[in-house]
Amino acid sequence: MDPFNESICSEASFHGNLFNKRDPQPKKCGWGTIEQSSKLSKGIQNISLAITAGVLALKNIKLQERDLDRALTDINSSLDSLDDLRVNVFLDKKLKNKPTIKNNINCSTRRDRAAIDIIESLKKKVTTNDLRALSKALKDGVRCKRRVITVLFRSEKKKSKNKKTN
Repeated sequence: MDPFNESICSEASFHGNLFNKRDPQPKKCGWGTIEQSSKLSKGIQNISLAITAGVLALKNIKLQERDLDRALTDINSSLDSLDDLRVNVFLDKKLKNKPTIKNNINCSTRRDRAAIDIIESLKKKVTTNDLRALSKALKDGVRCKRRVITVLFRSEKKKSKNKKTN
């Protein structure tokens, strides 16, 4: 299916599998409109980077030759993005659901820091239990980050609807 089929949708939309789920509307607008990241808020940009870094770290530990140094770099990148997001959330006076967002940022940060601790112990001696714990910490961190992006998207949709009605 052509993701840019403008005859069906007014804008380019994403089609295909996403998060192991099938396209909800394969003959219509799929998962929804594709947005350029530069047009999105800084908060959405930050959490998107954090999610990408978390997924990359997870992939790096699952490779045949586990690249723990690369996974560590990805996790630190995720933590940097979460710190930037924390500042953006603090500064955004109009943002709703701040407690939910902050709780999930903290959840992500705790999981990422736990993953760093596990990587440091893995560098000394690799055990299967440590690899499982690392994988779980990274998956849980990505899960928390996805909750943040969901809340941010909903909040921004409400903001844009309010702008259009005013």
